[in-house]
Amino acid sequence: MCTGWYIRDLNYKQMKKYYSALFLLVALAGCIKDPQTAAQIDCEAKNYGRFQLTNVSLYQYDVFINGKQLLRTQGKTAYKDVQVTPGFVDIEFRQVNGYLLYPTVNKTSILVGKCQDYTFIFPE
Repeated sequence: MCTGWYIRDLNYKQMKKYYSALFLLVALAGCIKDPQTAAQIDCEAKNYGRFQLTNVSLYQYDVFINGKQLLRTQGKTAYKDVQVTPGFVDIEFRQVNGYLLYPTVNKTSILVGKCQDYTFIFPE
């Protein structure tokens, strides 16, 4: 004969505690939000990709997307979640100050996907 523990062997008070704890666990598990879910929903609704930009220089750089200035970065600064429309994108990083004759200019082209993250560290 098996002498294991069974739910049917519990009295009313024990059953009440057992089911209360089980209900609480199920209720809490349903309320936990994934932090990525909100960002994912937002980027899908608004249709954009995200750039993470890091200026490792001491000097300011202008960032151009498809020929239009997106922002001016300060030296030794990171910018997160810069939103960009999906598709082919031409990116240019142009030094603003601290050069002798000509500014440092970095250019690249990429295909930006919806809800995708891209990291750029400049100048290189």
